[in-house]
Amino acid sequence: MTTLDKSAERHLLVTVRSQPVHRQRVQELLLELIDPVRGEPGCLYYHLFAHADDPNAFVLVAGWANDEA
Repeated sequence: MTTLDKSAERHLLVTVRSQPVHRQRVQELLLELIDPVRGEPGCLYYHLFAHADDPNAFVLVAGWANDEA
């Protein structure tokens, strides 16, 4: 049985802000990244959210198995 080293995991919370005029395109680009990033070796999770208080901001939450992932 393989054991995972949880201490090596990296968890990220990133806020991406766009200018209002570019909001739609930024959202499209971020959505296009979801499947490719989730398919990367070592990706534990990758989620995109609309910011609750800022209509021109998005929040990315990602988990990686280690620094090399």
